[in-house]
Amino acid sequence: MFWFARPDEIDDSVIEFLNFERNYLTAGWNLDKIFVVTAVIPFFIFLIYTTWKWLLVVIIISAILKVIHSVIFGGSSGLLIIKPAILGIIICTLVIWGFFRKNDK
Repeated sequence: MFWFARPDEIDDSVIEFLNFERNYLTAGWNLDKIFVVTAVIPFFIFLIYTTWKWLLVVIIISAILKVIHSVIFGGSSGLLIIKPAILGIIICTLVIWGFFRKNDK
């Protein structure tokens, strides 16, 4: 991502996880992938519907589910997604808080 500086050294587990995701996305269809797709579509419909009602709860649940999915399918290298997920929750919380604070005035 353009807003992060290019690291001098890349952790082997990061490369392992990125290779897992690339292989997962480019491999043929199997029962696992069909299940994930059929679970993701209703989840995003639910996400759109509930975002205006539960904003932060939905964002936190989304981040938790992404971490769980990454660990289940990517093994221990999937744990690398925890830091970006937490950072995403913090950023979204601040944006939502700022939005509501601005609208309350």
